[in-house]
Amino acid sequence: MKKSAFILAAVCFLAIPAHAADWAVRCAPDGTQCEAWQRLMVKETDQRMAEIAIGFPDGVDHPARGVMVLPLGIMLPAGVKLSIDKAAPYGAQVRYCTHDGCMAFLTLDDQVLNELRKGRAATLAFQSFAGKDVILPISLNGITVALEEAAVKKK
Repeated sequence: MKKSAFILAAVCFLAIPAHAADWAVRCAPDGTQCEAWQRLMVKETDQRMAEIAIGFPDGVDHPARGVMVLPLGIMLPAGVKLSIDKAAPYGAQVRYCTHDGCMAFLTLDDQVLNELRKGRAATLAFQSFAGKDVILPISLNGITVALEEAAVKKK
Protein backbone atom coordinates (compact mmCIF):
# COMPACT_ATOMS: atom_id res chain seq x y z
CA MET A 1 0.00 0.00 0.00
CA LYS A 2 2.84 2.39 0.79
CA LYS A 3 4.28 1.91 -2.70
CA SER A 4 0.98 2.68 -4.48
CA ALA A 5 0.38 5.63 -2.16
CA PHE A 6 3.82 6.96 -3.04
CA ILE A 7 3.21 6.46 -6.75
CA LEU A 8 -0.14 8.28 -6.55
CA ALA A 9 1.45 11.14 -4.64
CA ALA A 10 4.19 11.46 -7.23
CA VAL A 11 1.80 11.25 -10.17
CA CYS A 12 -0.53 13.90 -8.74
CA PHE A 13 2.17 16.49 -9.29
CA LEU A 14 2.85 15.59 -12.91
CA ALA A 15 1.04 17.34 -15.71
CA ILE A 16 -1.42 15.11 -17.48
CA PRO A 17 -2.00 16.27 -21.03
CA ALA A 18 -5.43 17.64 -21.95
CA HIS A 19 -5.63 15.12 -24.77
CA ALA A 20 -4.19 12.11 -22.95
CA ALA A 21 -6.05 9.84 -25.36
CA ASP A 22 -8.95 9.98 -27.76
CA TRP A 23 -11.99 7.75 -27.43
CA ALA A 24 -11.92 4.27 -28.90
CA VAL A 25 -14.31 1.30 -28.97
CA ARG A 26 -13.70 -2.18 -27.60
CA CYS A 27 -16.05 -5.17 -27.62
CA ALA A 28 -16.45 -8.48 -25.85
CA PRO A 29 -15.15 -11.43 -27.92
CA ASP A 30 -18.69 -12.38 -28.98
CA GLY A 31 -19.46 -8.78 -30.00
CA THR A 32 -22.60 -8.51 -27.86
CA GLN A 33 -21.22 -5.82 -25.55
CA CYS A 34 -19.21 -2.83 -26.74
CA GLU A 35 -18.10 0.32 -25.00
CA ALA A 36 -16.47 3.63 -25.78
CA TRP A 37 -13.39 4.14 -23.65
CA GLN A 38 -10.46 6.38 -22.94
CA ARG A 39 -7.32 5.79 -20.92
CA LEU A 40 -5.79 8.77 -19.11
CA MET A 41 -2.03 8.40 -19.15
CA VAL A 42 0.82 10.13 -17.36
CA LYS A 43 2.84 11.59 -20.22
CA GLU A 44 6.22 11.40 -18.53
CA THR A 45 5.97 7.72 -17.52
CA ASP A 46 3.38 6.37 -19.98
CA GLN A 47 1.52 4.82 -17.04
CA ARG A 48 -2.26 4.63 -16.73
CA MET A 49 -3.65 7.12 -14.23
CA ALA A 50 -7.33 6.38 -14.83
CA GLU A 51 -9.72 4.96 -17.38
CA ILE A 52 -13.32 5.74 -18.26
CA ALA A 53 -15.61 3.51 -20.29
CA ILE A 54 -19.22 4.04 -21.40
CA GLY A 55 -21.37 1.15 -22.52
CA PHE A 56 -24.97 0.16 -23.09
CA PRO A 57 -25.34 -3.09 -21.09
CA ASP A 58 -29.14 -3.13 -21.28
CA GLY A 59 -29.44 -1.87 -24.87
CA VAL A 60 -29.40 1.58 -26.42
CA ASP A 61 -32.97 2.31 -25.27
CA HIS A 62 -31.81 2.27 -21.63
CA PRO A 63 -29.38 4.54 -19.79
CA ALA A 64 -25.72 4.00 -20.49
CA ARG A 65 -23.33 3.01 -17.74
CA GLY A 66 -20.05 4.72 -17.05
CA VAL A 67 -17.24 2.76 -15.44
CA MET A 68 -14.30 4.66 -14.01
CA VAL A 69 -11.09 2.89 -13.02
CA LEU A 70 -9.13 5.06 -10.61
CA PRO A 71 -5.66 4.56 -9.13
CA LEU A 72 -5.06 2.78 -5.85
CA GLY A 73 -4.32 4.98 -2.85
CA ILE A 74 -7.28 7.34 -3.18
CA MET A 75 -9.71 8.56 -0.52
CA LEU A 76 -12.63 6.16 -1.03
CA PRO A 77 -15.36 8.05 0.91
CA ALA A 78 -14.83 11.15 -1.27
CA GLY A 79 -15.96 9.26 -4.38
CA VAL A 80 -15.36 10.58 -7.88
CA LYS A 81 -16.94 13.43 -9.84
CA LEU A 82 -17.38 13.68 -13.60
CA SER A 83 -17.64 17.31 -14.73
CA ILE A 84 -18.59 18.40 -18.24
CA ASP A 85 -17.87 22.00 -19.16
CA LYS A 86 -19.15 24.23 -16.36
CA ALA A 87 -22.22 22.14 -15.46
CA ALA A 88 -22.68 20.69 -11.98
CA PRO A 89 -20.60 17.53 -11.57
CA TYR A 90 -22.05 14.03 -11.54
CA GLY A 91 -20.88 12.11 -8.51
CA ALA A 92 -20.32 8.40 -7.93
CA GLN A 93 -19.09 6.36 -5.00
CA VAL A 94 -16.07 4.15 -5.36
CA ARG A 95 -17.51 0.63 -5.07
CA TYR A 96 -14.40 -1.52 -4.66
CA CYS A 97 -10.69 -1.79 -5.43
CA THR A 98 -8.66 -4.58 -7.01
CA HIS A 99 -5.03 -4.79 -8.08
CA ASP A 100 -6.10 -3.01 -11.30
CA GLY A 101 -7.50 0.04 -9.50
CA CYS A 102 -10.60 1.35 -7.76
CA MET A 103 -13.94 1.06 -9.54
CA ALA A 104 -16.79 3.58 -9.63
CA PHE A 105 -19.99 3.30 -11.67
CA LEU A 106 -22.31 6.02 -12.93
CA THR A 107 -25.64 5.78 -14.76
CA LEU A 108 -25.54 8.11 -17.78
CA ASP A 109 -28.95 9.11 -19.06
CA ASP A 110 -29.59 10.88 -22.38
CA GLN A 111 -28.96 14.30 -20.81
CA VAL A 112 -25.48 13.33 -19.64
CA LEU A 113 -24.65 11.63 -22.95
CA ASN A 114 -25.74 14.74 -24.85
CA GLU A 115 -23.60 16.93 -22.58
CA LEU A 116 -20.62 14.69 -23.33
CA ARG A 117 -21.30 14.78 -27.08
CA LYS A 118 -21.61 18.57 -27.13
CA GLY A 119 -19.03 19.27 -24.45
CA ARG A 120 -15.75 21.02 -24.90
CA ALA A 121 -14.00 19.84 -21.75
CA ALA A 122 -14.52 17.22 -19.07
CA THR A 123 -12.70 16.16 -15.92
CA LEU A 124 -12.59 13.33 -13.41
CA ALA A 125 -11.98 14.52 -9.86
CA PHE A 126 -11.19 12.56 -6.71
CA GLN A 127 -9.02 12.91 -3.62
CA SER A 128 -5.62 11.40 -2.97
CA PHE A 129 -5.00 9.41 0.20
CA ALA A 130 -3.62 12.65 1.68
CA GLY A 131 -6.91 14.47 1.00
CA LYS A 132 -5.57 16.54 -1.92
CA ASP A 133 -7.84 17.11 -4.89
CA VAL A 134 -6.78 15.33 -8.08
CA ILE A 135 -8.39 16.61 -11.28
CA LEU A 136 -7.77 14.73 -14.52
CA PRO A 137 -8.70 16.25 -17.89
CA ILE A 138 -10.68 14.04 -20.26
CA SER A 139 -10.53 14.59 -24.00
CA LEU A 140 -13.97 14.67 -25.58
CA ASN A 141 -12.41 14.47 -29.04
CA GLY A 142 -14.07 11.53 -30.80
CA ILE A 143 -16.60 10.65 -28.10
CA THR A 144 -19.66 11.08 -30.35
CA VAL A 145 -18.33 8.67 -32.99
CA ALA A 146 -17.18 6.18 -30.34
CA LEU A 147 -20.57 6.19 -28.57
CA GLU A 148 -22.40 5.66 -31.86
CA GLU A 149 -20.05 2.84 -32.84
CA ALA A 150 -20.39 1.16 -29.43
CA ALA A 151 -24.18 1.28 -29.71
CA VAL A 152 -24.25 -0.03 -33.32
CA LYS A 153 -21.83 -2.90 -32.69
CA LYS A 154 -24.12 -4.33 -30.02
CA LYS A 155 -25.91 -7.32 -31.59
